[in-house]
Amino acid sequence: METQHTNGARRAFLGTALGALATVGLGAAPAAATARRGCRRIPPSGIGMHLYTMRTVLAADFAGTLEQLADIGYATVGVSGRHGHSPAAIRQMLDRARLKAVLEHVGYDVVTGTRLPQALQDVHTLGGQWIVVPSLPGSLHSPDGYREVARQFNRAGLAARESGLKLLYHNHGSDHEVVDGVSLYDITGGASPPSM
Repeated sequence: METQHTNGARRAFLGTALGALATVGLGAAPAAATARRGCRRIPPSGIGMHLYTMRTVLAADFAGTLEQLADIGYATVGVSGRHGHSPAAIRQMLDRARLKAVLEHVGYDVVTGTRLPQALQDVHTLGGQWIVVPSLPGSLHSPDGYREVARQFNRAGLAARESGLKLLYHNHGSDHEVVDGVSLYDITGGASPPSM
């Protein structure tokens, strides 16, 4: 199987550029310029934190971490790891902190298996809108594997839509590889009906 990396240089550049901006604090400059013009591109309710990036501190103090995120201005979160808490308990912590969950990361095996209905209910309990598959098993990294992924995503996407949610996939660099002359991403993207 022949694999081509189509975006390695671009990803390295973006990672370095974004890291440099964060290091020198230039991220605040566009916001300050926008504020001076009297407009705000992102409403306060649109500023969110993906909790995967906070996994270490959440494991030590889930509720306290949520409170701190709210105190510094976050309005929404994406749940990624419950750290032993039920969806209902997390929802209570979110409500106390005045945060809203917009999504939950749920494993491919759950979304494609018999636990999908419970996962959809859990996202509803959290108050989210999206059930998100964060990654795919390496065994599916082939054109045939991605065709199976597309089939499974269409089935799960329909179930999500019928429950009032949407199914998302958090793609990564390897999803954009060309394997045996076929773009893996194009397989999954091209196999979904427009209504999904």
